[in-house]
Amino acid sequence: MKTKILFLFFLMTAVVLSVNAQELAQNSNSLIIGAYRSYKDVDDFFIQVPTAVEIPFANEFIERLDFAVLDVTTNSFEPYFFIKETTSNKIPVSVKTNPVVYNTGSMIDDKMNTNTDFLLPEDTQGRIQIILTSVKPITSSVLTTLLADNVALPSTIEIRALVGGQNRIIVANKKMDQPTIRFPQTVSGQWTITFSFGQPLRISELRLLQENMVTTRKRAIRFLAQPEHTYRIYFNPDRSVIASVGEAGNLLGLEDKEIILLFSGSSQNNPNYIIADVDKDGVADSHDNCVSISNPEQQDINNSPYARIFL
Repeated sequence: MKTKILFLFFLMTAVVLSVNAQELAQNSNSLIIGAYRSYKDVDDFFIQVPTAVEIPFANEFIERLDFAVLDVTTNSFEPYFFIKETTSNKIPVSVKTNPVVYNTGSMIDDKMNTNTDFLLPEDTQGRIQIILTSVKPITSSVLTTLLADNVALPSTIEIRALVGGQNRIIVANKKMDQPTIRFPQTVSGQWTITFSFGQPLRISELRLLQENMVTTRKRAIRFLAQPEHTYRIYFNPDRSVIASVGEAGNLLGLEDKEIILLFSGSSQNNPNYIIADVDKDGVADSHDNCVSISNPEQQDINNSPYARIFL
């Protein structure tokens, strides 16, 4: 009798632990998925053995090169390899600031793990001019400003371009409410971006889209697919996020004949996307007057028109 009771106890404990583990995994997956703004479904293919597959991402506008490959059948994330092969005549750009700030090259090095810091003055709102100069004119209509994690967007932005000897206003000073700013197509060899900011500003990348650059590009996600499984690839997160995955096989050193090229469906908006809000006060990090301290009313204890000082 005692043996049966002990067996039943261990069995029930195992069931409870299994359920708890599943709930934890589900919650963890939800946190990962909630960071991504878009996804593609990969479900229209047939394989009989585990096979490396490749899904193109050539035409999507992508701010951050962070992805998550979800095996929908097992509800687990899969290791992947991101392929980026570009042949282009990208126009070299140099950067300087007014006032002078060091390490400005980190904003144009195509690396998300390097940053340029702009400190906030004690008694006034921060203001910085960033001047991009190219060896020959750039045709552009898009500027993207990528920030480090837990950093609010600048309060305002103004964009000027030197055209025909005139420093023309391309985007008049306005509230900055998103990282990507679009404007009428302009050709210039010198661009001046002016930010005002009420919180310390840390820029990872400042990208002026070069529309006159001749480019041959390959961007794709490669992963090991299982027979009778379906997959969903999440992309374009608004913050750095890493999904826990198992051990990755050799996805890089494969011959073309060992890879199946799949054409997924069109990109979709992620209905489970939750904008970054570290302090969970209901105000997105990009617009929060203090990213790390809850302040849902965005109160300013000294009513300063410049610095954002919070309770």
